[in-house]
Amino acid sequence: MMLKTSVPIIALAAVTFTVNAQAQDAGVVTQDAGVMAQDDEVEPDLGDSQWDVVVEDDSAIEGTAEDDDDDYFVRAGDDFGVKLHGSFENQLTFMWPNQYNGEERLYVYDYTRLRIDLDADLPGGLQLRSDVVARLFVGDTDFYIVNIIPAKAFDDLVARDPRWQAAMFDKYELENEIYLDNVYLKVPIAKTLLVLGKQPVEQGAGYAWNPTDVFTRKEMMDPTYEKPGVIALRLMIPIGESASLDFLGAPDGSFEHWGYGGRGALRLGPLSLSAASYVTRVKRTDLEGSMDAMMAAAMLGQDPEEAVIVSQARRTMVGGDVILDIEGVRLWAEGAYNFVENKSGAPKDWWELVGGAEYFFPFQTHLMVEYFHYGEGGEQHGGTYDFNSWMQLLTGELKMLGRDFLFESIDHPVADFWTLGLSSFQSLSDGSAAIMGDVRWEFVQDAELWLLVVADVGDKEDFLASAKGQAWLRLKVYF
Repeated sequence: MMLKTSVPIIALAAVTFTVNAQAQDAGVVTQDAGVMAQDDEVEPDLGDSQWDVVVEDDSAIEGTAEDDDDDYFVRAGDDFGVKLHGSFENQLTFMWPNQYNGEERLYVYDYTRLRIDLDADLPGGLQLRSDVVARLFVGDTDFYIVNIIPAKAFDDLVARDPRWQAAMFDKYELENEIYLDNVYLKVPIAKTLLVLGKQPVEQGAGYAWNPTDVFTRKEMMDPTYEKPGVIALRLMIPIGESASLDFLGAPDGSFEHWGYGGRGALRLGPLSLSAASYVTRVKRTDLEGSMDAMMAAAMLGQDPEEAVIVSQARRTMVGGDVILDIEGVRLWAEGAYNFVENKSGAPKDWWELVGGAEYFFPFQTHLMVEYFHYGEGGEQHGGTYDFNSWMQLLTGELKMLGRDFLFESIDHPVADFWTLGLSSFQSLSDGSAAIMGDVRWEFVQDAELWLLVVADVGDKEDFLASAKGQAWLRLKVYF
């Protein structure tokens, strides 16, 4: 779970509680901070087939309903049409966290999600793609953050600074949301394609992890799920039938800072190669070291969030990937080295590396394995990852906690429209694991029911065992 906020509520809760207690006589007015946890998603649109060479991971694209122009398009002439389609999704989720107080509790919540896509083919070959997403939550949608991170990490924090004790009394809420997920214009210019707006960006050959993707990140429990769009200007240039160049520029929160770079791809029979380099900014937040500054700001009636110590530095990623399809076996490797500007509080340079393989047996069993090395993942100290590391994970500044990971998956169709699967994520760094069993039932065309059960194994201070487990039942229908 990732919190879409610059400062987790645990920090503001501690400041608010402490400052309120100190400011009662002085008449200082403070307000509680709120956090909305949301999961921005996108269904990638790859456009015309001539650009397939730009996309290295076709398997990461979630299937949609079959297109039928007569049913979906409203036409006004030979070169104009509007298409309306989308998806409905309902998911019932069960979460079994390690409660800070040691009590057993099962959290249950449900969300209903509706996505409406509006596509338009315009004169001159222009194409407009857009979608709006609305999601409604019900059930146990309030979470204490001390029930998400290990108790030892929080206790160690309080032992160093007792003022953080107040943070255990606050919580955040999953809130109803509606947002414009994608809206972009595709402009063909001779043989090139210019794409402008909030758009899907698929980068890299890896299944669960993509070291060369510096703009988006996959859901760990469901790597093929829709990814958020990126506001960007993109230029794709085919070179013959087997090569392409892909240049991209994206504002990083403001026009003062941009992420930019490009990727070159080459396909030689069963072998696909690409090289990429992007310049972006990397951020690290020091919540624990910000307590004094946040309290001082609050006492002055200022926003404590503005006082949090945040280090930002230029990051230059250089990497690439290779895919080889031979005799029914697909092999892939993807790696990147990140050069980071030497600034106080910024991380040091680090490596990321992925290697994987998959095979479809003649009897339809599908087997996959993937390894991931994450040089920025950090290490345990005193039996746990520190408080700052957990907060950086929850806010998306870190991908994982630990350095080395394995993913394995096996699935098999047991009957018409029924598939059974077993998979696991393993941390080779701390020995924890998440073991997942799932059943998929495609009960009608363009509709699926998916049951996933996750059991976490390891010490509760470890990355993948910070909860006991979870499960969900998801219904998804395309129209």
